[in-house]
Amino acid sequence: MIITALLLAGAVDAEEAGLSRASGISLAPAAARYHLEVEIREDGALIASPSLVVREGETARLAVGGPDGYRIELSAEPSPAGWYAPQAADDVFVSSRLFLAGGGAWRRVGDAMVAIEPGSEAQAAFDLSGAGYARAGETAPLGEISVSYRMTRPAS
Repeated sequence: MIITALLLAGAVDAEEAGLSRASGISLAPAAARYHLEVEIREDGALIASPSLVVREGETARLAVGGPDGYRIELSAEPSPAGWYAPQAADDVFVSSRLFLAGGGAWRRVGDAMVAIEPGSEAQAAFDLSGAGYARAGETAPLGEISVSYRMTRPAS
């Protein structure tokens, strides 16, 4: 196991360690992890402010209001070079999807994507005011749900 740790850290190469592709050991780098501070607001009022780590290629879920509320699914990945200008080399795309509960199922009602540079903030807004969406069991329609993301640093 010590050889494997040194190999993955880049201290020794595979041939030097006596390993080959046939050994079954994966030499692929670990997926990036991003530390995000999140604020969720309804019509400007702060509802929640969780902090989480999102692993590249995986989906994190934030639920508001339990089974009768809504949830936000988000994922993060490095931004492909050349997609927009000006673009920092370490920008990260955060994709957000908004789901509302109703009738025992989740209904996807919005999607947003933002680019964040480490140490900066970006906001995604879902304007539901004209759509007539309400939480299950309530008649008051939801207005704007905004999600602010601050990437404090890539997680280690």
